[in-house]
Amino acid sequence: MKRSATYRPLRSGSMIVNATTERPGTLGCIARDNQGAAWIVSCYHVLARVKGAISEFQDNEEIWQSTAEQGGSKVAVTATAMADERLDVAAARVLDDVDVCGDVLELHDVKGVGRAVEGMRVLKSGADTGVTEGTVTEVVGSLVTIGVAEHMPREYVLCDHGDSGAIWMDANTGLGVAIHFAGRNGDTAFARDLATALQRLGLHL
Repeated sequence: MKRSATYRPLRSGSMIVNATTERPGTLGCIARDNQGAAWIVSCYHVLARVKGAISEFQDNEEIWQSTAEQGGSKVAVTATAMADERLDVAAARVLDDVDVCGDVLELHDVKGVGRAVEGMRVLKSGADTGVTEGTVTEVVGSLVTIGVAEHMPREYVLCDHGDSGAIWMDANTGLGVAIHFAGRNGDTAFARDLATALQRLGLHL
C-alpha cells in the first residue's frame, strides 16, 4: 500500500509533512476539540520542529498529506498552542473542506483510548514500515517502550524514521495506547502515552 498517496477521507497511518520543514512523518489519529473541530495528532518533530531547529515554529504552517511533488495537498494548519516539545506531541487543525474518518490504513479504526501495560501485544500503522506488531516491554510514567514480539523473525523491522506519529494500538481491544516518536536499531520503539498526549492537547477521540 502506498502510504504517500492522498487519501480522502483523511486516514490515519498515511504520510504527512510540514511544508516548511519537509520532514515526513505519520498521521497518528484524528481527534476533536470541545467544539467538534477535527485535528491531526502526530509528533512535535513532525508537525513542528526537530530539536535545535534554526527556524521558529509558527501558527498556520501548512501540513500536507504527501508532498506537492507526489500530488499531495494541504490538509491542516499548525497551532503553536497545540504542541509540546517535551512530550514530542502536537496537533494541527484539519481544514474545513477536508473530510476525515476514523480508519487506520490496513487496520480498523481506533476504538478509544487505553493504557499500555507490560506484555501487551500492540500494532501500529506507520508511513515508513506499514503495519508492524510488537510487545510492550516497559512503561515508566508516560514513556512506553515496545520490542519485537518473540515469535517474529530476528531480522524483523518494528519501526523506522517515517513512522513518527503513528498510534500503537492494543491488538486485542483496538484501543489506542501510545504515540510512536522514536526507535532504536529497528527493533525497539519508544512512544508517548496517548491519554497523556490528548489531555495535554485538550483533544479527545
